[in-house]
Amino acid sequence: MLYIHVPFCRSRCIYCGFTSSVGMETLMEQYVEAVEREWTVDSGHYPLSIYLGGGTPSILPHPLLRRLLRLADRSRVVEFTVECNPDDVTPELCQLLVVEGVNRVSMGAQTFSDERLRFLHRRHTAEGIRVAMHNLRQAGIDNISIDLIYGFPGQTIDDWRSDIHAALALEPQHLSAYALTVEDGTPLERMVSRGEVILPSDDLYREMYYTMIDTVANHGYEHYEISNFAKPGRRSRHNSSYWNLTPYIGLGCGASSFADGKRWTNTTDLHKYISSTMAGQTERDIEVLNATDAYDDYIMLRLRTLDGINLDDMRRHLGNDAVSYCLRQAHRIVKTGYISISDTDIRLTRKGLFMTDWVTRELFAE
Repeated sequence: MLYIHVPFCRSRCIYCGFTSSVGMETLMEQYVEAVEREWTVDSGHYPLSIYLGGGTPSILPHPLLRRLLRLADRSRVVEFTVECNPDDVTPELCQLLVVEGVNRVSMGAQTFSDERLRFLHRRHTAEGIRVAMHNLRQAGIDNISIDLIYGFPGQTIDDWRSDIHAALALEPQHLSAYALTVEDGTPLERMVSRGEVILPSDDLYREMYYTMIDTVANHGYEHYEISNFAKPGRRSRHNSSYWNLTPYIGLGCGASSFADGKRWTNTTDLHKYISSTMAGQTERDIEVLNATDAYDDYIMLRLRTLDGINLDDMRRHLGNDAVSYCLRQAHRIVKTGYISISDTDIRLTRKGLFMTDWVTRELFAE
């Protein structure tokens, strides 16, 4: 798997905690050159999936975007995804994506309320989402994912149902739904700390979450990961690979990689990334995973999937002692009703889906 991070944005969303920069357009070409320089994996590496994320990859000038799309050998790629802002999805962009082999687009719609979009500092409108979907389909891209956010200040269950149904009306192949959460250092955090914004109660978040699950299930979507839903055969192969602990390579500012028992993350400083990479040594933090790290990673990632923790698979990856420990921890908390235990696996129950973080901590190594 190959992930390429594009950190540039035209505006900063109030909730965003990702590595992104506004007003840095003059660095775009240098940045693309640096990513090309970082791509030093030998020619025998043929990724099965490529994902351009951000930030906002779709704001790159088309010649620069084309260079990133052509970076890796695509002879074995089965899924090629680019994240796009609806405003950027012009017929010209769609044609570029198709010509370069992109077969999946992920769009950050977030909401179909223009008022809530302005609150988030998003630059598109609800109508812009519909136009973007039309442009993509006209170009022949038929694998489209839409991101939604719930839990806005003052948002009601009926408001949320309206957003869900607006998304379903566009018939995307994939949907992701995330609660609006407060990340450190974001404008939203400052607004909440000053009392300018009051987020919903946990009970309302829970009701919104289960409303999403039930509504999309009735429209033929499979709930396969905590926040992700897909039409049959349209699961995100790339993201599923993360949850299955498949090794991956991440290129670009703030991108992470995982292989051979190590995890490394590039500097989040855009200028440092460019200068160090062009000097031949990308500045990054490297972590060698010990047995505890490997165990905790396995629990955290596998429990996010609705398939849960397969005990035979865990035994192959981590050994009998890890399975025994995990089962002891699981039996200790099974009375909560948040998990089920069988001879083959440990899974979250419907009740436990909203309690994933708590269950994960309880199963972690002590």
